Amino acid sequence: MADDSPVTTPVVGTLAQLQALGINDGVGDIYAALMSTEDTGTSAPAYGTPDLIAEAVDFSLTPNYAETTKSASNRTIRKLKRLTTIDFSATIPRITPAMRQRYFGRVVDANGGELVSDTLAPLCAIGVCITRDDDTKFMVWLLKARLNEGALSAKTREDGTIEYQDQTIEASGVKLSYMWTDSDTNEHSVVMYAADTADENCDWTESTFFAAVRAPWSTVPSAQSGNGGGG
Repeated sequence: MADDSPVTTPVVGTLAQLQALGINDGVGDIYAALMSTEDTGTSAPAYGTPDLIAEAVDFSLTPNYAETTKSASNRTIRKLKRLTTIDFSATIPRITPAMRQRYFGRVVDANGGELVSDTLAPLCAIGVCITRDDDTKFMVWLLKARLNEGALSAKTREDGTIEYQDQTIEASGVKLSYMWTDSDTNEHSVVMYAADTADENCDWTESTFFAAVRAPWSTVPSAQSGNGGGG
């Protein structure tokens, strides 16, 4: 079982370490899981079983920060920048009606038609994966978000040509109300949980990481322990 205490061993970076690391070369599937019980200040959220909702052409995770600067005596005495949200956007080739209805909050009428309205999409977690050319992976769960449709466009099909057309989905991940306390009693309001299989301390694999929504309080299945440094 992985130790959840922070790694405190001094780290020295070298060129050889960089040269041994794979380079990002692709993306994996997109997962989502409905939040069945919302978090509170003292209790972690609960989630349903993840769905594979779409293949990814590309995706982005963009952090947003609250910033402040305080000046006094003709100099800057304090400058802070703290993470507030992480915006998610992805280009996808397709999504099934069932997944669109479930995660975009679509109401379906008696005729099977979908209502596109101002109804809020349900809270969920979103999982994505970056692949590297050495078969290691950088994997992420955005822990509290609402998925929304982005741009949907189409154009005519020209004679003698085939051009597949994509659509976008997006979300904004917010900080959990639940404060997770590490082994040094530091509290963390988590937005995203990530695992990098290139890290020798990482016990997650792609299959175990996306089998359920993972977070700092998750436990790696014992049979998978000690798999760091590979996919």
